[in-house]
Amino acid sequence: MRTIGRIGTFAFVIALALGCTGRRGGRPRGDAGPAQDSGWTFMDAAQDSPLPDGAVPDTGPDAGPPVRGCYEQCVAASDCASDPPLFDVDNWLCTGGICSYAGCNGDTECAEGFADPDYVCRAGEGGQRGCYRSCAGATDCVSDAPLFDVDNWTCTSGVCSYLGCNGDAECAEGFADPSYVCRPGDGGQRGCFRSCGAAADCASESALFDVDNWSCAGGLCMHTGCNGDPECAAAFDDPAWVCRAP
Repeated sequence: MRTIGRIGTFAFVIALALGCTGRRGGRPRGDAGPAQDSGWTFMDAAQDSPLPDGAVPDTGPDAGPPVRGCYEQCVAASDCASDPPLFDVDNWLCTGGICSYAGCNGDTECAEGFADPDYVCRAGEGGQRGCYRSCAGATDCVSDAPLFDVDNWTCTSGVCSYLGCNGDAECAEGFADPSYVCRPGDGGQRGCFRSCGAAADCASESALFDVDNWSCAGGLCMHTGCNGDPECAAAFDDPAWVCRAP
């Protein structure tokens, strides 16, 4: 759904590696989605959202049930839409009064959205269709960053699938910060998480990411979600954004 609730830092890094930032104008929207699929469903983590220093919250390993996140209210799908073909009215639902992303509608949308014909529309986890890079082998998926070289990818059924980090050194180098470590996250895939001694180690000045939005669980930062509508409205500078459970 159109939210910035619980989303993993690793999803954001993958989004950056795949060139997802700036993919559309306007407001942030969308669930980060499963990082392991390396599909479009997690792209929105990087889009114009009120996040500290270009990062998104770490969920931490075994983060548990979904937490409350920021959603944009709607009356109809048209309230959620923007101009790019991946985000126009046929890509959205208005469900229970909040925007819910319905996925891509075909390869053409993905190729145009990424300005790259190698991107195709395929079903990911949960069945939602997202944009994936097509491949013949893992080498077609890589970039120069240590978190995204050939040992971090597999080519599965003709599309790139992210395998996760391979150790603390990759995360520390990828984030240029030795506090980031490689640990199993939700679903068991290894991802980069910020280590901590207390919730204050995780916080930033943003209303959505200050100390009352974090816990330090097992030595890793875990975002506990929004604490009310005013946080979301302030973070997006828009009263249409509210704090809801997914």
